[in-house]
Amino acid sequence: MGNCGVGFAPVRAGDRAFLVELMEGVEDIPANVLEAGLSWGWETYGEYLDVLDTMPSVIDIGGMITHAATRLFVMGPRGADHRERANADEIARMGIVVRDAIRDGALGFSTSRSRNHKTRDGRAISSLDCAHDELFGIAGGVREAGAGLIEIAADFVDHGIDEEFALFRALALRSGRTVTLPMTPRNDEPERHHEIVALMQAAAADDLDIRAQVPVRSVGVMIGLEKTWRSHSCFASHLTTSLTPPSRSRRVLRCPASAPWRSHTTYSPRAMAPLGSTDRRTPTDTATSTSCARCSSRRSRCRASATAPRTAR
Repeated sequence: MGNCGVGFAPVRAGDRAFLVELMEGVEDIPANVLEAGLSWGWETYGEYLDVLDTMPSVIDIGGMITHAATRLFVMGPRGADHRERANADEIARMGIVVRDAIRDGALGFSTSRSRNHKTRDGRAISSLDCAHDELFGIAGGVREAGAGLIEIAADFVDHGIDEEFALFRALALRSGRTVTLPMTPRNDEPERHHEIVALMQAAAADDLDIRAQVPVRSVGVMIGLEKTWRSHSCFASHLTTSLTPPSRSRRVLRCPASAPWRSHTTYSPRAMAPLGSTDRRTPTDTATSTSCARCSSRRSRCRASATAPRTAR
């Protein structure tokens, strides 16, 4: 538990709702489901583990203390905003909180530098672009704990691979511990994971332990107009519809004038190609029509696919 920088401890009673909202956005688990399963009753990470110990389980449980929860715990409401910078005292306190959590049984510390990780209403995760000094302060807490690892979820969008990897090397050096990176090959950047592995091998030659976490099975994503991921998320017009109610999103999708599907960014047609090939539609047409319901008026049909950019079959 605690991957990707999101979790439920440490937490003050008044901050529980935000952590639920963040988890709902990152993992697409409905808030009512999370609230039904959370008994709370803890504040520190050690107390959280104590509560888990009282619960029956049929699997082994381990977890990491997370950056988002730690930031909120130390900085208060400011800690929920990735644009806010922690001061020196707050950085020192975060290091202590992380150190104590690992001493109490946390497997390590996790953070996220990925734009994929957002709250339910679309706000970026609070650790997205935190200052390096903040991460170094926390790495110092990991070193003091003398155990654990640092997990970093990074998508290399805001910063290039070389720049980010220089930071990861510095964290490995500062903490004296293993740094891990969840890594999944991408269709639109087929050579990227080879470049990252090469950088890891170079780090190992310098006695820095930086390792890849690779999923043992394909990652599944639920797509729908009421989900974090939508079939049109890869288009510039997604910025117009992503934060609107589903009913409004449907109307925008049906209206070519309101949703100019002309500037498409990172979309790769490979994933949808097998579906589209059965009825001669392009992958984009198929993805759009799958989530866009028929218009309420029988005189009008969904025209979103007609305005989508054509791709080669």
